[in-house]
Amino acid sequence: MLCLSSAGPGVVLLALPFLAALLVYAVRRRRTPPRIASAHDVEASTELVNEKAELALRLEGWMPPNHFDGNPWLVRILAEADASKADLHPVLKEFQATIEDDPILFMLFTRMFHEVPEAQDPTGRPQVRDYKHMLKAFNVVLSMGPPWVYTTAGEKGAIGAPITAIINWPMGTKAGREAFQNEKVNQQIKNTLTAWGNFLSTPASAGVLCAETGGWLCKEALDTMVQVATTHTAHSNHLTHTFDHFFVCDLSKDNLGFTSWDDFFTRRFTAHARPTATPDNGAPLIISACESAPYRIATNVAARAKFWLKAQPYSLIDMLAHSPYHNRFVGGTVYQAYLSALAYHRWHAPVSGTVLKIEHIPGTYFAENYREPVDPKDPVGPLGAVLRQSQGYISEVAARMVMYIQSDDARIGLVCAIMVGMVEVSSCESTVSEGQHVDAGEEVGMFHYGGSSYCLLFERGKKVEFVEAAKQFSGGKNIPVNSRLATIVD
Repeated sequence: MLCLSSAGPGVVLLALPFLAALLVYAVRRRRTPPRIASAHDVEASTELVNEKAELALRLEGWMPPNHFDGNPWLVRILAEADASKADLHPVLKEFQATIEDDPILFMLFTRMFHEVPEAQDPTGRPQVRDYKHMLKAFNVVLSMGPPWVYTTAGEKGAIGAPITAIINWPMGTKAGREAFQNEKVNQQIKNTLTAWGNFLSTPASAGVLCAETGGWLCKEALDTMVQVATTHTAHSNHLTHTFDHFFVCDLSKDNLGFTSWDDFFTRRFTAHARPTATPDNGAPLIISACESAPYRIATNVAARAKFWLKAQPYSLIDMLAHSPYHNRFVGGTVYQAYLSALAYHRWHAPVSGTVLKIEHIPGTYFAENYREPVDPKDPVGPLGAVLRQSQGYISEVAARMVMYIQSDDARIGLVCAIMVGMVEVSSCESTVSEGQHVDAGEEVGMFHYGGSSYCLLFERGKKVEFVEAAKQFSGGKNIPVNSRLATIVD
């Protein structure tokens, strides 16, 4: 509670706008009953978009200006959560106990919802009110597959990240940023995501794989995934090809033969879709390890840097969790790229060589770099921009898997691949073992859910020459997996 009795006049003056806002908010809440938006409400007016943009600026730029454009799905989830009488899933009961048994966490999870400026967004649609409401919404998600959504903001499939949609507002507040960096909170989030991941591996999760509107196998969704798969490839017109041209599936079976959401999400390319590049005149060959859009190339990388600052410099000690291998990359090069929710999510070896070590590093799931402003014109859409523009920061703090590969070609040397879990990504799975030899282009692992990011680290003294496409940080143009990414020059 705000106390002004002993405050100086300066503090009182600073507090006046806050008190005025509270008064206006209270009046609005008394006069405006909660309601569920109609389809007309979802198509928000330009005035409401502008209002939201101004609000986003007041919230330090962490929230997409047209945030509500991407969340008609949230309305349905909250309505189901409010109507549900079901007990919380055991992992959510444990999550609630963790919050309530720790006074600091209880304070943060209470404050973060009070710091959200409205209980409704500008269209009148409801928002999550408190941490119990949040847990009830999570409870709905744990027994559902993520739906396909094409939003008016052009965020194709964006609400494939439903947990992010639920906590998008509170996680961007001051209290939320602190809470979602807490180790105990992240352990509970990991438990929650593991429980959801288990469900997503069952046939019950395949209900969202239907061909009806809103299903991931509807014509709009299939055309969009084909379009994404043809970005920066030799295919000039994605409409001349079909989904089964690119992805392994069975047209004769229900759900194209996919047995669960996870089976669909980790779908494989057909043998001809992504051939592995070959060396050019014997030059060292480094291929694209993931189907991904370039985010950044950094050279002369430091052992330690203040990675939480704007522009997010890379900090090798933090990225590699104090691994002794970090010394090999001080002064070297980092390449980072972004995988959208619609991209192929398996990983391939960037070079031929021996896997020296694989490390799974625990970390955060929903921490974001609030100092990095959101560009509403970003090609990946506002929600995608929030994730994409925090990539440098999360490469140091997020849950991730690190794989060190000693190249057969001494000119390339040691290469480190960091597979970074973003938001809902609950599992980074390696499919190779330490000591195993891999060929460039061979599958080495996969993400099991969500948008993701990955880094390739090259040793100091190696002059890495990237293809032109890798230097174009467009935010939306993928470099195909297994295609030529870079070489080492003298």
